[in-house]
Amino acid sequence: MLSIKNTLIAGAVAFAVGYIAGYATRDDLAEIERLNVAKNALEQERANLIQQLEVEHEHQKTAQINAAKTQEDLD
Repeated sequence: MLSIKNTLIAGAVAFAVGYIAGYATRDDLAEIERLNVAKNALEQERANLIQQLEVEHEHQKTAQINAAKTQEDLD
């Protein structure tokens, strides 16, 4: 009788531990997914900023060329 009781208790404890571990694993997976979404958003923002810098650089080069041509015309 005692052996059956101990087996039931051990089974209940194992079930509870597994249940809690399952929740912890699910929480970890949700956190990993959240971090991956944030990482992707940061990578997209980085790409957008690089593109903006490239466009601004082209505008500055064009402005320098135009300023040089204007100076030549004035001279």
